[in-house]
Amino acid sequence: MQKHYGIHVAIAMLKNRADDIETVLLSAKRQDRRLREIEQIARSRRIKIKRLPNSDLA
Repeated sequence: MQKHYGIHVAIAMLKNRADDIETVLLSAKRQDRRLREIEQIARSRRIKIKRLPNSDLA
């Protein structure tokens, strides 16, 4: 399983390669517009979303 990091990468992957994504991992602390966009795209494509502490994302 490959991991990809970054908001722009996540949005591009969700829009163009959603079939390659099992789960989207997001920071539990952030609630900004960009993360909401990622969540919305992931939900529309029925991709699992997990919110984790930043220490678990590194």
